[in-house]
Amino acid sequence: MTLPNRNFNFPTAIKFGAGRIKELAAHCKAAGIMRPLLVTDPGLAKMAMTAAIVEDVKRAGLAIEVFSDVRPNPVEANITEGVKAYKAGAHDGVVAFGGGSGLDIGKMVALMHGQTISVFDLEDVGDWWTRADASKISPIIAVPTTAGTGSEVGRAGVVTHPVTHEKKIIFHPAIMPKVAILDPELTVALPAKLTAATGMDALAHNLEAYCAPFYHPMAAGVALEGMRLVKDNLPRAVKKGSDLDARGNMLVASAMGATAFQRGLGAIHALSHPFGGLYDAHHGLLNGIVMPYVLKANRKKIEKDIGRATAYLGIKGGFDGFLKWIAALKKEIGIPHALKDIGIDAKRLDEVAAMAIKDPSAGGNPIIFTEKQYKTLAKKCVVGRPLIPRRRFDHRFDLHLSAVEEIEDHGEAVVFLERLPQADQSQMSRRGPHRDGPARQQFDLIQCGIVVAGVGAKFDYGADRRTRGDKRIGFLAVVDNWEEELSVVLPRGQCPSMADIDQTTLVGVGVRDSGC
Repeated sequence: MTLPNRNFNFPTAIKFGAGRIKELAAHCKAAGIMRPLLVTDPGLAKMAMTAAIVEDVKRAGLAIEVFSDVRPNPVEANITEGVKAYKAGAHDGVVAFGGGSGLDIGKMVALMHGQTISVFDLEDVGDWWTRADASKISPIIAVPTTAGTGSEVGRAGVVTHPVTHEKKIIFHPAIMPKVAILDPELTVALPAKLTAATGMDALAHNLEAYCAPFYHPMAAGVALEGMRLVKDNLPRAVKKGSDLDARGNMLVASAMGATAFQRGLGAIHALSHPFGGLYDAHHGLLNGIVMPYVLKANRKKIEKDIGRATAYLGIKGGFDGFLKWIAALKKEIGIPHALKDIGIDAKRLDEVAAMAIKDPSAGGNPIIFTEKQYKTLAKKCVVGRPLIPRRRFDHRFDLHLSAVEEIEDHGEAVVFLERLPQADQSQMSRRGPHRDGPARQQFDLIQCGIVVAGVGAKFDYGADRRTRGDKRIGFLAVVDNWEEELSVVLPRGQCPSMADIDQTTLVGVGVRDSGC
């Protein structure tokens, strides 16, 4: 038998539907919680809906109190203060309420109030979780108010280390909530920007779980359906926050992602964790920005899997079509193209790379990147598309792009032929319209320069041609590794004929000859 031995778990009780928050008190009682501590963030603590929930639980006879000293990117101090509040109120359970920060800190308080060791002694490394006294872990009811992290069905929480600024994943099986209440009415007030950012987090969880190299077909199936729910519902939820169907489906997609990623995560998270820890940026927003760059870097390992996924998702064009969908989705819901667009610079790339390679998520990436590769990838995520200005093109050799904006939105580098000073123009010949395609330009220059904006360490040259329908396709260059801006001079005879080159046939580049 060639299949590996694996353990599968899908145990959380999920109560899904509009208005289900009214059942909170009953679920607390069923879990043996009579004095719940509701852990949430400061913004939610001030909202009328939170006050109404607290009053409803009190009317049911439970002694509920609220703790809200929780940062968007939680730190150890939030846990420490939460434990103090838990002990001061003689609480016997936790209601984790909110987005990822409230849910994670709620779970950490339930975990740590009875322990004598540091929370970082319970990092998700080997069997470190066995260091905890499981008998001292309190029951948890989880109520998400965003559709992103899926922490309401997870056995872990993320906390930033105060010294190293690394995001640490803290794990214990007993912090999986007894019940998760998924009520879309609690998410309708979430602003569009946060709906978009948290939605990209849900997509990242499902996507990376689907692409992870480990054997877990159940999780892969869950992840695939989770991606479909995001595709069909995230734009609707962003455009119209009161759309309960879209909100409900996104809550389910979020929970599915967190259930599926027991199969593994990858470089999207391995990069977003250090960027989040060092720059205190929103985790879901980071995932959304980093996503296409990591997909491209993983292409050779995941192209077939993504191709199968696109067939189910109704996306045409295989891997390239999937990238175009990601780009279009990001543009539609307002996710920036590069990390520099949210104030992140390239000054700490060495730290990011060093942290990324040690991140637990890195082990689930389809390709195990080196620290140098993570630095290269991180740089591309920061700078985005450092395109060479069009004014540098010589008009006689400018290969007009048929869809410049589309290519830029995809973060594709623009590859073009540029006349070099030593090029002999007399060697250029021009051909008119071709029988099997549009007008084209034949370049027989002594040498041609290919300038790649943003990059590249490995190229594959040649005029390898093939037919697509009635169009002749020529490959200009295949860019595998994005790194530094550089110019490459092709030897005589290797300049390809420029026919109707389709950017979707090239890796990372896109050029179309207009017959100029």
